[in-house]
Amino acid sequence: MNNSKLKPYIIGGIVILLALGIALASIDRKKTTYDPITYTKITLTDNTKTSPIPSDKVELTVGRYTAVEVAKHNSTADCWTILNGNVYNVTAWIAQHPGGTGAIKGMCGTDSSVNFNTQHGGQKRPESQLVNFKIGVVIN
Repeated sequence: MNNSKLKPYIIGGIVILLALGIALASIDRKKTTYDPITYTKITLTDNTKTSPIPSDKVELTVGRYTAVEVAKHNSTADCWTILNGNVYNVTAWIAQHPGGTGAIKGMCGTDSSVNFNTQHGGQKRPESQLVNFKIGVVIN
């Protein structure tokens, strides 16, 4: 074959590759997480600057709570816990916990630092997942 017979195939291949590239570039890459205050799902795009995705290491809130305030949130419908000086609203996580709901239900309204550290101490995944649910710090 000579070059003139290959030209339509080459041009067609280039057009297909360009169309595929444009299609892939326009895909809206979304991530879903939960708002730790309202328990609602949040869908974020990759370019969201204030995303609560763990890899972004963004602090959503800096609320200050006493242990007495946290103790009021002691049910599966409203579950806050204290872990290593931080306060987390883990209500939305109860049904998602890989170890079952019981592990989280027992944390509601309490300082669960010892239990959490015994079970998950040094594990990156549980600690990175907590970032989504942090609502503040404990004060005296």
